[in-house]
Formats: sequence, C-alpha cells, structure tokens
Amino acid sequence: MQVAPATFDPLDAPIWEGYDYFQSLADISRSKSYQHIFWIDPKHWQRHKPPKWLFQLNWISYRYSDVDTAEKLRAIVTEDVPGIYIFSVRPEVLVAGFPDYALYVGISNVADSGRIIRERLEDYLPSRIASIKKRRNIHVMACLYFRNLWVHFAYVDRPSSSLMSVEKKLHGYLAPPVADKDYPIDMKGLKPAW
Repeated sequence: MQVAPATFDPLDAPIWEGYDYFQSLADISRSKSYQHIFWIDPKHWQRHKPPKWLFQLNWISYRYSDVDTAEKLRAIVTEDVPGIYIFSVRPEVLVAGFPDYALYVGISNVADSGRIIRERLEDYLPSRIASIKKRRNIHVMACLYFRNLWVHFAYVDRPSSSLMSVEKKLHGYLAPPVADKDYPIDMKGLKPAW
C-alpha cells in the first residue's frame, strides 16, 4: 500500500516556516500569493481624512521578525496606554521612501476593554499569532511577508470611542487590504478581497 506524501500547510507551521515555504515556490506559483489589489482613491483620501491630531502622533516602528518575544516587545513598547498600529510591507532598500504598503490597521482598548497597545501587539508576536483563530488574514499576511513586515504604532491616550472612530477613518484613508472589517459604510461593500 502506497502512502500519499504529507502536504505542507504554511498556515499550520510557524510563521517563519510559512514564509520560507512561500519564498521557495517557483515564480509562477509564488506570484499568485503575492499579487494583491490595492485601493487608491483620492476621493476617499478627502472623505476619510483622519483628524489632525493623528498626523501629529509620534510613530515608532520595528521590523516584525526582529521582535519575537514579549521581552523584546516590552523594550520597544514601554508605555502602559492604548494606541493605534499599522502593519506595512516594504523591501530592505527604499527609493525615496517607496514602496511601503499599509496592509492592516488596528487599535487597542476596543470598546473600553482597557487593553494597552503592548498587550494588543503581543497577540501578533510570531510565536503567538497562530493561536488567534479569527485572524486568518493576518496569519497569511505574516507568512507571506515575515521578513519584510513592519509594525508602526503610536500611543494614544484618548477615549475608546475616539480610537474606534480614527480606526475607521484610517481604513477609509489607507484602505489596508488585509483588513476585513472596520471599513467606512461607503467602502465596506466595495472592498476587494484579500
């Protein structure tokens, strides 16, 4: 009796193994995983421009693959306050700041949960992300872009309602393709699939 070879599911493997798997595929197979639709509409930039205070925040960035433990994260995310975060993907070398694509936007302290930004970002640590069952898109994003994924965050000590409002504005403004909810009403039904 012949046994079929075991297949490799990159979403069941550690993030770094998923990344290596996708990178090892032949160009024709790999290209299907790395082609995404980005929504770039100047009308949405006008309609969903976030409040002025968001542009004045002090954003801090780190490479996702470099921060793989809670201890490393605590050394970067030092304050015990809520915040906003954006995952982006970019190559090692940028040309005049390009390309750098916003893939996902999120906040902490949703619905006055009391969660600080560090606790929220701990959910996404490479060793923990597989345990987030409702976040398949984020898991796929991390597998595809593990070594080129960046996390940008800012502390925001404002009420939860303010954070939730600005998150919706950022979804309209940046149109992050990995996100599957929190889009403004005028965009929600039109969003391309990730």
